[in-house]
Amino acid sequence: MSSRMVLAGLGILALIGVGAWLGGVFEAPEDSPAESGTKAVGETGSGDTDTPTPNGGSPRALEPSRYTETPNTEAEASGAGEPSTGGGYRLTGRVVSGNGIVPGATVDLMQDNANMDGVHQLGKLHESTESDEKGMFLFEGLEPGERMIVRVTHDEYTMGKAFGIDAARASTLFQIIRVRAGHSIRGRVTHKDGRALEGVKVAAYDMQFQAYEPEDQLERSALTSTDGTWELKGLSKGIKRLVASKSGLASSIRSAFKVPADTDSIDFVMNDGFAIEGMVVEKGTGVSVGGARVIVRLLTGNSRGQPRIESVIADPEGKFLVYGLVSGNCEVSARGDAHLVSQRQVVQAGATGVVIEVPPAARLAGQVLAEGTREPVKEFTLLLTANPEVVISSRSHRLKVKNDEGRFEFAGVQTMPKLFVVVRAPGYAETVHGPLVVNEGDRIENITIAMGRGSSISGRVTDEAGAGIKGVRVPAVRKMAATGDPMFMLLGPMMEAHALRMHATTKEDGSYKIIGLRDGNWSLTATHRLYATERRITLTLGANDDRTAEPITLAKAGGIRGSIKAKDGTPDTRAQVRVVSISNPLTKWTRSTDGKGSFEILGVPAGDYRISVIQREGVVSFADLLGGVSTVSTVLAGQVLEIKL
Repeated sequence: MSSRMVLAGLGILALIGVGAWLGGVFEAPEDSPAESGTKAVGETGSGDTDTPTPNGGSPRALEPSRYTETPNTEAEASGAGEPSTGGGYRLTGRVVSGNGIVPGATVDLMQDNANMDGVHQLGKLHESTESDEKGMFLFEGLEPGERMIVRVTHDEYTMGKAFGIDAARASTLFQIIRVRAGHSIRGRVTHKDGRALEGVKVAAYDMQFQAYEPEDQLERSALTSTDGTWELKGLSKGIKRLVASKSGLASSIRSAFKVPADTDSIDFVMNDGFAIEGMVVEKGTGVSVGGARVIVRLLTGNSRGQPRIESVIADPEGKFLVYGLVSGNCEVSARGDAHLVSQRQVVQAGATGVVIEVPPAARLAGQVLAEGTREPVKEFTLLLTANPEVVISSRSHRLKVKNDEGRFEFAGVQTMPKLFVVVRAPGYAETVHGPLVVNEGDRIENITIAMGRGSSISGRVTDEAGAGIKGVRVPAVRKMAATGDPMFMLLGPMMEAHALRMHATTKEDGSYKIIGLRDGNWSLTATHRLYATERRITLTLGANDDRTAEPITLAKAGGIRGSIKAKDGTPDTRAQVRVVSISNPLTKWTRSTDGKGSFEILGVPAGDYRISVIQREGVVSFADLLGGVSTVSTVLAGQVLEIKL
């Protein structure tokens, strides 16, 4: 092997390592720092709140934040991170602008298709709501490991976005999303023969915002008036794709347009175009499939040598019309929620009567009963997996059920040679049914799944003096069994994020009991905002096994609270702070500033920490990410260090 190859390999490994570090692969969940071995020291200086620190900040007695929009207080008031009634956890947040709260904004909860930290792609829209009179919004039932994006739109403001949302990281379940006034662009649309065109849709797509469906990149749209003029308002800075389209005309496109614009008018000249018209039906039955997504790909040579994709949703009768095409060959296909992807077929632009056949997906139907009594389990969650030890709780493989008979019907199941049905319900142990062989169009009925009460873990959480601590959250995570497959090593962190989680909260005397546990290896931690999480306890449970865990002792922790200013001296509401332990760099936190440019991190073990601002005004500082400018500060037990950055 040549030295050049060796150096190249080392370079690749270095890049992977840096990327993983930047992406947080080695970073513990923000609400539960990694074990550092750094124990909290005694409350030295706790009676002197003016004790100086290396950066000039002063520690104060530990107390709830005084900031009205600090996540650690408002999040608690809104129930962020609390368990949802039907399973999963609660996501809350607030929409704000420079003028205050923003009621009436549309808030979309969307799947993040990317599987790497720092990379995001808009996926399926799962749920929409509106911000209330206080600018607040709420979504229920987020599962650990399920990556989400929140998108906010309002007629008077730019689009707002929040990334990196995962129920496995409790601190991401409260989001303050800021929207702005934005920029305007205008222009005129005419036909090639010179006449003004009325009713043309002019749309701006955000090219800095990755999306699985092109339409999800849509930021703003408007229709031209009688003289062909148009105007788009509320656009964010960045590169846009501008598209002018109307039935009967070939779409006119500006592929990379910069906002703010360097010109006063953006004009389009359009020519006559073609459309493809047809119907989506189910393969084998010919039944129309309403709501299917039809994808048309213009083959090379149609659009200045660049393939382009158009997509539409078929109407309730399965009919579709894709317009704005130029002459040439096009590749068409379709897919539906309860159907598989169709075969691709090539047709000419301008074709009518095109029939797209989508194969039916499988359906599972049955009932969930309590073991022994055979009473229906009235509320539960079904998850589909090829391996019961590796359950990925994405929404496409999950169904939440609530009815008095405990019956379910799961449509849109993909073909699989070996499929397991995993059932989770409050008060019962996770139950696995299968394997099942699932083929195209199968209808597997009369499935009966019996759920047992399972195992339990009891214990107690105390302070260093042995007194019980009330309100400690004790999460239990079932550890996935290593399969020996190299893919497990590669995807291990993602799989662990989806691991089964159960929890309990300690009573007045610090006692807790977690019920409904499946057999296997379980890892326990204890988290409280005023204490440091010192270590994990691992227990192995058998079937119907009731175990008592050794006591968990928590040391009183400190905290860091501060504010960040933008270049113009105003609060920086789009900043991010990273805090890293000097004694153990694997113990670290990342926090975003709130609507007042403030942040707060509690539960920090006593010790010395390096504090750096890794993002200012929405712009990431890679120099600071790699250990550039930072401040070294000392955190004392029982006190909050207050700093300004």
